Amino acid sequence: TSPSYILIQEYRSADQRVLYHIDAFRLVGAQEAIFLGIQDLLGGGAPVLIEWPERVAAVIPEQRLWVSLRWEDELRRGLQMNAAGIRYERLMAVFRNAAFGG
Repeated sequence: TSPSYILIQEYRSADQRVLYHIDAFRLVGAQEAIFLGIQDLLGGGAPVLIEWPERVAAVIPEQRLWVSLRWEDELRRGLQMNAAGIRYERLMAVFRNAAFGG
């Protein structure tokens, strides 16, 4: 589900792991995100997915995994991932190895 009307959606797996999905489209800026508690979520250890991150860029950590989606055509989508910081560079290396082989 899209959290467009619920700005922050929390998802829990069967084993109680948490993922947060933030839709920043309706946020005016970083101050509004801070008021909603985005910094607590970003520092909490759980994965946080942010749609429209450019609206809250000032509060997003420099070390991150940035995932961009684009329309290729009606049946295909493009995916680009950029890692910033050692933790995310290592995560990308593990992903590349698992997805594409050594």
